[in-house]
Amino acid sequence: MKRSLNIVITCAFIGAMISGGCDRNVAWTDTVSTPERGWTSDHPVVFELDPKAYEPEENKYVLMTARAVGDTVPRLRGEFHALLSLRYKDDCNARSLRLALEQVALDVDEIRRDTLNFRLFGDDGASTGRGRFGLNETALELPYPFHASDGTVVTITPLPYSEEIDGVLSLTLTLLHEVRPEGKPATE
Repeated sequence: MKRSLNIVITCAFIGAMISGGCDRNVAWTDTVSTPERGWTSDHPVVFELDPKAYEPEENKYVLMTARAVGDTVPRLRGEFHALLSLRYKDDCNARSLRLALEQVALDVDEIRRDTLNFRLFGDDGASTGRGRFGLNETALELPYPFHASDGTVVTITPLPYSEEIDGVLSLTLTLLHEVRPEGKPATE
């Protein structure tokens, strides 16, 4: 009896973890770390949403990141709301960041370009993002619609800064099916 009760409790716990940990609104997400010794324009962050569209030897982005991103949702297509999140430390040497975004796809003739502005610290020196224990995160919603199709690749590059950017830990790109009516992303 005790053994069957333990099995039931364990199964219920695992089921709750699995169902509670999934956000059905998220179509795709990935996090890429920035270089430990400072982030520069020589080391762009690359998100490859459809690695199956390229042969590995032809894909310079796979060589740059040393991995193929996008294994969670094969052949992702459609229009999405997109969030770009940035994780950084309290001792980051940049008060704000300007990032260049480039988005390319095999079936689109033009490159989508945008400049993103992240304000990391206020005038008082306090972090503008949420966080604790010296780690912070802030996010921007990218212009809608974010179109994903065959071979979509997104490259994020810091625009020239007076020195290497220390203290930026990672960037996360998240594609959402919808946003809340008040305009806030449905993942919050």
